Amino acid sequence: MAVYECNEQQFIENVVRLLNISSDGRLIVNRRIMLCDDHRYGPSILPEHEFLKYASIMERKGLKRSVYARIPFIDEFHNRFYDAEEIIHSSSSLSTPRLSIPYYRVEYSFSLWGNSYIYTFDVLFEPEVVIEKRRLPVSRLGRGRGRSTGMRQSSSSSSDNILIHILRFNQPDEKMFNINIPKQVLVLDVKRMIRTIGTDNEKI
Repeated sequence: MAVYECNEQQFIENVVRLLNISSDGRLIVNRRIMLCDDHRYGPSILPEHEFLKYASIMERKGLKRSVYARIPFIDEFHNRFYDAEEIIHSSSSLSTPRLSIPYYRVEYSFSLWGNSYIYTFDVLFEPEVVIEKRRLPVSRLGRGRGRSTGMRQSSSSSSDNILIHILRFNQPDEKMFNINIPKQVLVLDVKRMIRTIGTDNEKI
């Protein structure tokens, strides 16, 4: 069985051709949505307009350059703490730490006479930065430059209960999973699976 990988235009053109020759004018297309966190995407390789979403807590000197934490923050999705001036991502291979951006891999496919036609694309989670009170390990509070670069201790709490920036990754709009295929096509979600690959950094 042959597998043909298409871009969006090619995939839609093939779908339209099949509709034109179909006896009932209908077609079933399979869609698979996979949650991925495999270091495929990170702040170092983002274009400038996308990196600006992270600029309040990260800095870099250019595209595909190392990214540093401007201030201490917590990556809530991965439950990890990064200290100020700590390197958090690079386009080159780093063992640790390496902040990754989770994303959905969306795959559309259909089969014809034993051959499969596939179109895949990725939808990244949307970042959001907030300030919240969190408790960190005492071992981390005495290290680095956190107290002077954005990590504020609450006077009404214990010594390890602090106000700190939180990086959240929000679910993308489900409309981002759709492509512009004819209305006669029935889209069938065949499988949802989670794939998480990567090394663990220090977790809080």
